[in-house]
Amino acid sequence: MRKSRRSLLKSMGCVIGLTSVSGCLDSIRQPREDITSEHRVGISNIEADSNPDIMQHDLGFQVKTIQEVATTSHPPQIGIQIENRGQEDIILYGKSRAVFGGETDTNNELHLVTSSEWTDQIIVDDTCWTLEEPIPEQNLDYDTLIHSNTEQGIVLDLIGNVDTLDCLPTGDYRFETYYSIRYPENDSMEIDQEFLWGFTIRLDLYDASSVSSVMKDNSTDID
Repeated sequence: MRKSRRSLLKSMGCVIGLTSVSGCLDSIRQPREDITSEHRVGISNIEADSNPDIMQHDLGFQVKTIQEVATTSHPPQIGIQIENRGQEDIILYGKSRAVFGGETDTNNELHLVTSSEWTDQIIVDDTCWTLEEPIPEQNLDYDTLIHSNTEQGIVLDLIGNVDTLDCLPTGDYRFETYYSIRYPENDSMEIDQEFLWGFTIRLDLYDASSVSSVMKDNSTDID
């Protein structure tokens, strides 16, 4: 791992000294890596909310797996698409980034980030897709223009939070975003509708011997 034992000891609150290191090491549970000869961490299920029930608009939301299992070159990855099935152009307005602004799960254990939002230098290493340092929150307003009968999408990587000991954690993780709808021709920026939409991702350990077939069967693209 790129993360040194000294930094791990510090993160666990250990005092490093000639007489204290051995006892401290005995009390530390070593992190479970994402990629070993026995297992890989991957996406086993995504359960999305129903499409929002809003007046005068017909929006279709979809979230799907792009890369199911972590590899040494990339973490698991999902894609989110929003389709405007109505007859009017709309602007979806929110926070952080276009299309979907939910950067962390509701328990702050996992991050959803674009590939441009992180670098190798802030990741533990290629067997542990977890942050060594926090990614600053953007705190920006965004708007996503979706023309009638078109769609917009975004591809996001799953990365563990800086405080997560087991690299990518396993279990169920909820992500959500508050949206408001506005019309492009409305100079007053008056809000027409507001709603919440999100989904739950489940991460599990895959047997390493089955990883190649899983990746081949579940590879997909998103525009």
